[in-house]
Amino acid sequence: MSASSKTLRLRFDLPKKEGIGEACVLVYEMADGFSLVVTAEHGGDADISLTRAEFAQLQQRLAEVVT
Repeated sequence: MSASSKTLRLRFDLPKKEGIGEACVLVYEMADGFSLVVTAEHGGDADISLTRAEFAQLQQRLAEVVT
């Protein structure tokens, strides 16, 4: 993997939330680590709060990427 390449490893879609609409977390693998991009339907990038269940799902999916 070259230093400038990014490979999409995970797309984690979140249900609609008030004020942001639908959102997703994109996890890219790069030569030196990972990049997480959070996007939202309304307003572009956003800080999204996750429920405990949603966070547990994200943790599980991230563990699948790392292992």
